[in-house]
Amino acid sequence: MEQLAGCRRLEKRGLLARARIPGPGRRTNTPLTEAGFEEVVAAAPGHVAAVREYWMDELEPHELSTLRRIGAAVDAAIKRGKLDPASGTSGPGSS
Repeated sequence: MEQLAGCRRLEKRGLLARARIPGPGRRTNTPLTEAGFEEVVAAAPGHVAAVREYWMDELEPHELSTLRRIGAAVDAAIKRGKLDPASGTSGPGSS
């Protein structure tokens, strides 16, 4: 329910739009608006700097290597269709 309240606040600020996805159950698509995209772009440099300072700079080289392998495995699973990024559900061919 907290997630829905966050979406409503962002929608009220004109940063995203909500539209029901046809089909069974409660499914909603929440794409960014142009204003929302501009806000993400504006926030990106500070976000990247904070991630680097508080996380990446704290990891040892072997930990970074492990993180790269984890990222590659997740990326490969998404590309194989194990996860449908649009809905957050398993896609065709997943178990």
